[in-house]
Amino acid sequence: MAICAGDSWIEQGAKDDTPENARRHFDMEHPPVYTRGASSKAPVPHSLPYPLHTVERGGDITYHGPGQLVGYPIVHLGERGLRPRGYLRTLEGILIEAVRPLGVEARSLKGFTGVWARGRKLASIG
Repeated sequence: MAICAGDSWIEQGAKDDTPENARRHFDMEHPPVYTRGASSKAPVPHSLPYPLHTVERGGDITYHGPGQLVGYPIVHLGERGLRPRGYLRTLEGILIEAVRPLGVEARSLKGFTGVWARGRKLASIG
């Protein structure tokens, strides 16, 4: 069954900079929904079968739904000396290594964020 936390719950966790929350991570499976990055210039299709929400991330329209695991790491990058782009590359590497024991040959693609396997996108990040 879908587990979905409201935006306010995620935002509250992200704003809470206490040491206990510095390593918080939420894994969820959303009901069918589309998200669109706040800076997206992509045209919005006239009829989508599920709700569309504009969110604070980069990128264009993305579908989220049953069968997809969505992770929300709540991390204060500055306290760890990290920058967003470097952190995204680190997450890509972790995901590539995580699927290797499952026999999945995954890789990142220069100029794109995410992880690909067998010519298809395996993981979106951002």
